[in-house]
Amino acid sequence: MKNQENADIITYENTRHFSLLNVSVLERDADGKYFYQFSVKRDGDIIDNISFESISGIPAQLSYYIGGDKYMPEKVDKFVIASSMYHDFQIRVTFLEKQTTNDEFKIHSRYYLIV
Repeated sequence: MKNQENADIITYENTRHFSLLNVSVLERDADGKYFYQFSVKRDGDIIDNISFESISGIPAQLSYYIGGDKYMPEKVDKFVIASSMYHDFQIRVTFLEKQTTNDEFKIHSRYYLIV
């Protein structure tokens, strides 16, 4: 691409902090495990380096739902937001142990802006 040599890329780290104030907002999957799922904000052109950090020590597993299809972080590590504006990108946090109303966790990610 001719314009590629003139493009600048800006990256920034993002952290979303979650506190479970009411466990009734959680849903259950087919295995009976509780999960919390949310749509990713479209604050950049590409998102990667998505990770889970438990503040209260509860173990969990991340998975992604892109256009309704499930993907694991081991298979999909980057998501191009700009070219897929019609696909909803959701992150699901599946709790591997019983959670309480005081559990807290963070989702870290890195965004790229192509200018």
